[in-house]
Amino acid sequence: MVRTITATVPYNAEIAYKAFVYGVKIDLPKIDQDGQFIHFDFLADKVMVVFYYFQSKNLRRAYIISCDENNKGKQILLPGFNKPVRLIYMARGRAFYNLRRWLMFLTIENPFRIFCLPKHFWNLFAFLIQYKKAKSSDIEWLIKQYN
Repeated sequence: MVRTITATVPYNAEIAYKAFVYGVKIDLPKIDQDGQFIHFDFLADKVMVVFYYFQSKNLRRAYIISCDENNKGKQILLPGFNKPVRLIYMARGRAFYNLRRWLMFLTIENPFRIFCLPKHFWNLFAFLIQYKKAKSSDIEWLIKQYN
């Protein structure tokens, strides 16, 4: 049986945040009858990346998460998710923008391949994003190690 997790993203709702969820989607998104929210179903055993843009004080947060029980990350409940997830990494500030930039670059060719990589890759990837002296060549080298 395929385990899934549902992410509910505001569409036309008057909510204090916007959310963008990246991962391995298994079905077409479903829009509520009132057109307020969109529901996405993802594979629960793969890694997902969530970007939140909060309206108050221009807060931005990004989370690398998983629902896999084998992951030893802290279990948290994020807005819009139907069950708790395991936190691999949380980014804000400069790391938020680095994660967003690299995720866009890595999903150009194949939007799902990067999310199928093992959790160890994501731990190293998060370290390189956080590390101020990391270069683009460091991240490219890491990706080549897992391809």
